[in-house]
Amino acid sequence: MWYVYDQDQHHVIFDSHNAAPLLARYQNRTSLAQGTNYICSLRIDNVTSEDGKYYYPRVNNRSAYDMGLGMVKINVIDFPLRPSIQGQGVMVEGRLSVVTCQTEHTCSSGGVTVKLNRRIDSTYTKTGRQNPIKTKAKVSVDFTFTPKYVDDGKGILCEVTYPNGPTSRSLSINVNYPPKNTTAALLGDPDIQEGDNVTLSCNSKAYPDIRTYLWFKGMGPGGPAGEGPEITLRNVTWPMEPYFCTAQNTLGTGKSNRVVIPVKRMYPDIGNVKRMI
Repeated sequence: MWYVYDQDQHHVIFDSHNAAPLLARYQNRTSLAQGTNYICSLRIDNVTSEDGKYYYPRVNNRSAYDMGLGMVKINVIDFPLRPSIQGQGVMVEGRLSVVTCQTEHTCSSGGVTVKLNRRIDSTYTKTGRQNPIKTKAKVSVDFTFTPKYVDDGKGILCEVTYPNGPTSRSLSINVNYPPKNTTAALLGDPDIQEGDNVTLSCNSKAYPDIRTYLWFKGMGPGGPAGEGPEITLRNVTWPMEPYFCTAQNTLGTGKSNRVVIPVKRMYPDIGNVKRMI
């Protein structure tokens, strides 16, 4: 038997042999969650704030209260517990990653749903498991997906819906990826004369950051022309070979477009002058 201590009175709320003496508001809500010869755990379904009271069992005409063993106090919260969400510390573009959302509850079977609110561009698959822990149930859902570089810094929202409402917790993910959108550009005034100095800039988006910038000139694979995010070409002449750059981090290399430097000839008509002479 189980009792509730309420307003200085002791009321039977569960009797394994007789349901008649039960307090009315506990009718059809109490049962044994786990029963053996030595353990009798009480289960109360559809708990409300009114159930936040003291409880104690009675076995073979001996109660925990009479034996001075005390009572169990139930604290009922009005808001659902937030889930936990965990993922890999650092994810890598193109490699399978797993984010796990977990929650514990005392609701009856099927009373809790867990879902992923997608803020990422990657597709994912969902697997779940629910393990009973005595009178509690632990729900764990794994979201397996392949992150893209555009997912870096975005959030994954794990939303759990309980009978008394939803709650959620988010996780910001970090995605490592090789250089993307590598470009080479001409800095400064595009009106370039022979003898001027010209600065070229190489830009790329990557995580971790770019470790090495290399410059090349000419067509095909090109020949080496310098290192660093910027290079300065001094005393340029006409004509100029096109330049391009590569950006490298620990995950790969990105290659830029070719930049044509529009150098103007200092004496564009010198050939005609010679013929006239």
